[in-house]
Amino acid sequence: FGIHSNIASEKFIIQGRALPFDDSDLVNLSISIPQSGIYRIGIDALEGTTFEDDEQAIYLEDTYLNIIHDLRTLPYSFTGVEGSTTDRFVLRYTPSNTLSVAETNASETFVYIKDQQFHVKTTSSIKSIEIYDLTGKQLVTYKMKDQTSNFSTAFDFPRGVYFTIIALDNDAVITKKLLN
Repeated sequence: FGIHSNIASEKFIIQGRALPFDDSDLVNLSISIPQSGIYRIGIDALEGTTFEDDEQAIYLEDTYLNIIHDLRTLPYSFTGVEGSTTDRFVLRYTPSNTLSVAETNASETFVYIKDQQFHVKTTSSIKSIEIYDLTGKQLVTYKMKDQTSNFSTAFDFPRGVYFTIIALDNDAVITKKLLN
């Protein structure tokens, strides 16, 4: 898995920005994925006084899913397809009070299989649920018609490892591993 910032049509691993810092700055990112599956983008280390003091917000925008995620809270999980993508992610610094950023804790969402029934329980209303196999192939999508924080249905897939992507009504997207 590789990630680069883009300037024009060229990829850069390190990219300096002009001072003074402008929090309306946007950094387009490209990703290279070796095989389809679930990946995470997070912050490993920060340099520079603008970022080291924890005052400056850092967000990742997923333009495919229309999500703006606060990277300071936890890494962003997404399903990626093998190959290169240059238009999906944007790094941004806009303060959270001007954006609608989801603040849902993934630990408040439970996904499990019991008696061949697939269950999802969360503290927010569920918009949709997608289930993927280990190769990244989408197996099924459930779209909720009514606001509900609990969902269950028959699970008719063979034993194995699966991944679920749960979109909530507060625009949070939670990825969970599912063992059958």
